[in-house]
Amino acid sequence: MKRTVLALLIATACTWAHGAAATALVKQAMRCELTMGRMSAVQQALDTLPGYTSHQGAYYSKTPISLFGIPTLRISADNDKSAGDFYISVFKGAALEAIASAARLSSTGNGDFVRKTPHGTLRARIYADGEVALICRMHEGKEIAPAPL
Repeated sequence: MKRTVLALLIATACTWAHGAAATALVKQAMRCELTMGRMSAVQQALDTLPGYTSHQGAYYSKTPISLFGIPTLRISADNDKSAGDFYISVFKGAALEAIASAARLSSTGNGDFVRKTPHGTLRARIYADGEVALICRMHEGKEIAPAPL
């Protein structure tokens, strides 16, 4: 009996630790803090997050990851062969200015907010349906155009 309880506690601790590591990796990607070429590791982390379901390349959860203190509605990781890795976080009901402020972005003057990081460009914008998106476009020392809507 004691061994069974101990085995269950160890298994639970390992699952929690793996979930915490996966969440940390996803948050790093969404904040544009990872180097180029880590997209497959981020996708694997997304696949293992507890409570997340995947639909058409986007990941949804009833208990969303908080990014810059604001809960995400859905997140995705993808690769554009010509432009590199990109990560998208979508926030429902959050104001663009609140996301931009929390992520320390500067206004571009055309409705977008942007900040360069050592590994990419972090950009906030409003989609046509009114959802606010935070987009990290990774690059290897070259300027990359904004992610398409």
